[in-house]
Amino acid sequence: MVCCLDERLSSLNLTRPLQADPWPTAMAPASPPAPEQAVPPNVEPSLLATTCSSCRSARYGSTSLRLLRYLLVPLLVLLVQQRAHAAKTYSFYWWDISLLRSEGHHHADYTGLQKQLVDGGAVNRSLLHTAREYFLKECVIRMHPMQWNCSRTTQRQWSSDVPALPPPYFGKFLDLSTRQAAFIHALSTAVLLQEMISKEVPCGAHCSILNREPCEMTRCTTQNFKCCQDLVEIFVSAGDRKGRKMTNETYTNRVMINQHNRMAGIKAMLSRGLKEQQNCFGISGVCSFKHTHTIIRAEQAAQYIRGLYDRADEIKIVKDYLNTPQIVKKNAQISHHRIPIHDDDKPRKEQLIYARKSPNFCRRRYGLPGPSGRQCDIDGTDDGLTCDILCCGRGYLTRVVEYHFPQCKPEQQLPCCYTSCVQSSNRRVMTFCR
Repeated sequence: MVCCLDERLSSLNLTRPLQADPWPTAMAPASPPAPEQAVPPNVEPSLLATTCSSCRSARYGSTSLRLLRYLLVPLLVLLVQQRAHAAKTYSFYWWDISLLRSEGHHHADYTGLQKQLVDGGAVNRSLLHTAREYFLKECVIRMHPMQWNCSRTTQRQWSSDVPALPPPYFGKFLDLSTRQAAFIHALSTAVLLQEMISKEVPCGAHCSILNREPCEMTRCTTQNFKCCQDLVEIFVSAGDRKGRKMTNETYTNRVMINQHNRMAGIKAMLSRGLKEQQNCFGISGVCSFKHTHTIIRAEQAAQYIRGLYDRADEIKIVKDYLNTPQIVKKNAQISHHRIPIHDDDKPRKEQLIYARKSPNFCRRRYGLPGPSGRQCDIDGTDDGLTCDILCCGRGYLTRVVEYHFPQCKPEQQLPCCYTSCVQSSNRRVMTFCR
């Protein structure tokens, strides 16, 4: 009946004289329990019950708020920490390594195996940068008329405590095992192998780094590329990472699909990108002797991989009679997973594969920028999509763009020659998506 009586009495203007405390708080002796306070005669019992119940509710309410605060604060801290370290759950591929602005952050940017190969000298960072520039250039050229044109994702930076760490170039979109992801893995692997062969980089240091039997130190050439092929397969596969919400089976399936597409890119580079050429040497056009050498045709390999992209097979992963995951075609009639899988049900090794339909590129998902600002063709006669399809039906703008360029022609004047140039201009009507 007398809960919080002092407070309620003060709220009812029923004050009592305050007594000074002769003992300090720390030295005050233990006092016997105070007797029950008498209810003042001028306080109604109903009012006193109401004030006691409201006091009890306020006391319980404040306790609930304190308990809620103690539970929410650690939860928010844990959420922020997981958000800050989300970079470790994304795959970090070799073309992302060359985006790093500082050498001092590479230990946090790519996997341990990638770090060992780069720090051990098996892979040169400048070579990665050159290969990345050529890979992105070819990717844009081959995909420029499509809704997805190898554009960089618009995801913000992973963590604010590492300002030199850029986000992945293709972001989370690359982990979906789509047709576009298959093209990226195949083309990037082919370009990296082509760059190593064209630069004739030394190869063999990765064997000692990976605790293998010592390899013979050689140089990557058009005639001897087995060592570089092995190094490329190891290095590009080291970027696959398991996401936080990804099961072991899903991660294994994605790695299998990526590895298949990378091998298809290597096969395309070796079959279409390398060509033997013979040169004749002699007097008066007589071929006294022939010299055979191999030239690198990276553009032909990229164009061939673009054709594989159009003919890619949709697949699914099933278990065979040994409970081993196997890649089969989507329309393969597998009645039971315990029977042996026929080779006709599997995709060819030089074919690109994908396991998931492409997302809607008209929507800004997975960091994709969308079609806004893209140049399009009204009639679709430029080997590309029309503006209505490319712009997702959102309309387009027409602009007149004026180009200024020098127009030069050779002039002959004794005792030598020179070139005269005049400034010319040209106007062109261009359309852009809204």
